[in-house]
This record gives sequence, structure tokens and C-alpha cells, in this order.
Amino acid sequence: MYLFDTNIFYALSHFYPDNFHSLWIKINSLVSSGELISVKEVYREIKKNCPEEHIELWVKSNKEIFIIPTEKELKLVANMMTIEENRNLIKKNNILKGLPVADPFILAVAKIRNAIVVTQEADKSGARIPNICKKNEIECISLQKFFNKENVKY
Repeated sequence: MYLFDTNIFYALSHFYPDNFHSLWIKINSLVSSGELISVKEVYREIKKNCPEEHIELWVKSNKEIFIIPTEKELKLVANMMTIEENRNLIKKNNILKGLPVADPFILAVAKIRNAIVVTQEADKSGARIPNICKKNEIECISLQKFFNKENVKY
């Protein structure tokens, strides 16, 4: 099972369905089989700042993949936030402006559901999804590695 970060949808905005038909068939197939999910906060982030109309339309028509975390997953988020480094996943500006914050929910849902996180975040030092995934034994891959793993060709 794959769990997409917000930036994956932004990256996919460059792959127009009319030109990259096989890619979208694959993604829709993964949605249909329940193998592609994300979290409600990702939906809220995309809704706040959607890069392309085709992504906005796709997200609206596939709303069911954006799950609300379970109580167990929410408890894991709360536990993760007791670690100072993890609190840096949440930008102060997001808190002050009441903006959505997806990263803690992505990590908790991936851990509980044994999902592979797909993100374009770089593996740099600090509170970044790839680093926290490593520390919590959550598989984390880039969009390119997702394409390779799913044998996506154009």
C-alpha cells in the first residue's frame, strides 16, 4: 500500500492525463484496489493550493482515498509530537494561520497500516519525512522509485 504526500500530487500535476494516459490508468487502478491512500490533511493542503485543474478534479473525484486517521493513529501522532525533533514537522506559520499540516498524520497512518510513504522531500537533516521514516522503520520512496516499483512507463 502506498501513502502519497501532498508534494506527489503537485509533481503529478506535470503529467497531464491526455498525454500520460498509462500513468493515470495505473494510479486509478491502485486507487480501485485500495493500494493507494493519503490522509485528509493532504486533501486540505491540495484544496488550499492546487497546482493544476486536472489534479483538483482528480482529487475531488477520488476523495475516498483521503482517510481520516483512526484513534490508534491519532494516539501515535500525539506520541510522535512528544519528541522535540518531530514537532519541527509543523511549521509555526501553519499553526498561526490555521493551515493544514499533513506530515505527522502521513507518518502515523503509514506506521500503523504498514504503508510505503511516497514523497518528494529530500533526505536532509532535521524533521523531514524521510528521516522520521528511517527512525520509525517506515519505508519511504520518491515518485521515481514509485514509478520503478510499479513499472510505470510512458
